[in-house]
Amino acid sequence: MTRKRKTSKSKDTVMVDGVPHEDIEGMLVPTHWNENNKKNCRKVRSSVKKMASAPPDLRHALMESLSLFEDDCGVACSGGLDSQAILWSLIDLGKKPTVFSVCFEHQISSDFLSAKQTAEYFGLEFVPVFIPYDADKYYKFLKYIIHKQGITSKPSIECLYPMMLLIKEAEKRCRYLAFGHGGDIYYNLARKAEMFGKDILYESRLAQFRGGGITYGPKGQETILTRYALKKGIFAMFPYLLANVYAQFQTMTTWEETNKPQKRIVRETWPQHLKPCKVKNHSNMQLGDGDISGNLGNLILESEHNVGNWKSQVGVYNHIAKQKV
Repeated sequence: MTRKRKTSKSKDTVMVDGVPHEDIEGMLVPTHWNENNKKNCRKVRSSVKKMASAPPDLRHALMESLSLFEDDCGVACSGGLDSQAILWSLIDLGKKPTVFSVCFEHQISSDFLSAKQTAEYFGLEFVPVFIPYDADKYYKFLKYIIHKQGITSKPSIECLYPMMLLIKEAEKRCRYLAFGHGGDIYYNLARKAEMFGKDILYESRLAQFRGGGITYGPKGQETILTRYALKKGIFAMFPYLLANVYAQFQTMTTWEETNKPQKRIVRETWPQHLKPCKVKNHSNMQLGDGDISGNLGNLILESEHNVGNWKSQVGVYNHIAKQKV
């Protein structure tokens, strides 16, 4: 393709493969287009410019994504703003989603209690998903997730286990299930990101969204959960990993406008739900007060599966990874 600019008496034209083009709102279009086509082009470009300068509308973006859901839907919910915002968006769409939340029965977390409170506040069905304190069941899962799925990362293993239990429970109740995974990439609230990424929020967010490490890479949690849900006849959605939601954060490029107060865009979009639903600030799922990681560690380390008397569950995970399938 060759481009060559020449000037006429009426307007500048650019030659593209020997065809004269003119610039309309920053877009090159053939000069032989009729006026209706050029008019439509101006409308589109004007709309794009308007959208780029428009304030973020997270509610509309989430509702647009979740509009695919039918009535038999549910949400994997915690006390955090990301999953709660998904739930509120489904309610705004006129749905009555089932609320699922997970924890150990002997150690009820504040996330679990917040999700339960939200379900009661909106009159929704609440389904508790209790992680079994059973070393044999967890060991069976470890062999599956490490050998069959290739997952060896401690955080991924300990996040996937409760979520897969949740999907198994949801199989009995719904065909559509939404997760809040990926919401934190917009705010740089992951521990490492918060330490090193406050001053490069925009760049860090873009790198995480594009990188696939936490999204839809072959070993990403979301990929594995999506596949597992499909086997159970469930359509799983992760709205925060969709481009229309990502676009709402493009103009929010500083830590202050994004996180003062924390996850400001959600708080300002649904202020009426914050107190009744007892929403919480960001916390790591497996390291929160439900201590999923600690409980899973104790469970496997105190069992006969700890053949090397390791002090950390990572020793057990590594041992399984070295075994022949």
